[in-house]
Amino acid sequence: MVYDRASFGATLTFATTEGLPSPPPPPPRKQRAACTKANNKPPCVRLPTRPLPARRAIVYEVRSMRVELAVATVVARRRATQLLASACWLLAACTSDSNSATAGRSPTFIPPGSAGGQAGAAGGSGAASDDRGISLGRFVNTFYWMEFEADYRGRADTELEGSDCRVLATVPRAFAERICVEGSGRLVSGALLNLTGECPCGFKCSETDTSVCFFPITDSRAPWGYGSDGNALLPLRSLAIAESVVPHGTVLYIPDWDGLAIPAGAEGLGGFVHDGCFRVDDIGYGVEGRHYDFFTGTASLWMALEELLPTDSSTTVYRDPPRCAGKLP
Repeated sequence: MVYDRASFGATLTFATTEGLPSPPPPPPRKQRAACTKANNKPPCVRLPTRPLPARRAIVYEVRSMRVELAVATVVARRRATQLLASACWLLAACTSDSNSATAGRSPTFIPPGSAGGQAGAAGGSGAASDDRGISLGRFVNTFYWMEFEADYRGRADTELEGSDCRVLATVPRAFAERICVEGSGRLVSGALLNLTGECPCGFKCSETDTSVCFFPITDSRAPWGYGSDGNALLPLRSLAIAESVVPHGTVLYIPDWDGLAIPAGAEGLGGFVHDGCFRVDDIGYGVEGRHYDFFTGTASLWMALEELLPTDSSTTVYRDPPRCAGKLP
């Protein structure tokens, strides 16, 4: 069947196809639309879904997310605590007990046994010092601990240097990122490293944005590392507080910890009822204002203590408590 060109397609004439070349192939079929919620029946085309990754990749991704979430949680909590401590520093209601609003804010630094200390106690509690000691007002808390290289997997590709720029150890980067914040860590070899401070050739700590160095501890009297004045840290007893707020070596009493059963943890720690007595043995990154950092010894004990008195809890702190005499080495 052919068109009659003279009639512009108005009429058709029939002719035999014998001896004529084969007709061209038919045009391809029109592409069918993809299936949608509104149009999910044939002739729509159901597009293949994206294949799921392999199970091993999923497990690795989930583990990585958990580690990143745990680290991010610690960082976020510490930054939030810094803001909260700064706010308490400015608000008179947070600097003393219930009567402090009329008595005014207590001084930042209270020397032991000074008249200013007694005035601070009277202004904070409205009464003379008792066996709890002198009230310093309300503080917020955080926790810190020793890091263990054995808890971290991954390739040992990050160097930790001493103050003389010599390499002391090569460890996984995740471990290096935590020991530079917590301050002390035990290597797989059993060696103990303690933070020295900032140095130009040291490891660049992401959280503090500073280059830090370390030194090895060989003194058996300091199995948990040193505080800011070269003293041995005591798990569940040592606190880090800014020296401008409470001087180093001051004994403190925190009633909120008195009577709490500390669960037994690894390394022989815990398993006793706390008496609320502590000592200021350290300073710490981000520990400013009315804020104390509680040294738990291990991360597992930190998580257990979060159930008793969570991070950012507001507690009243007393200094030079007679009830704590002879309870700390």
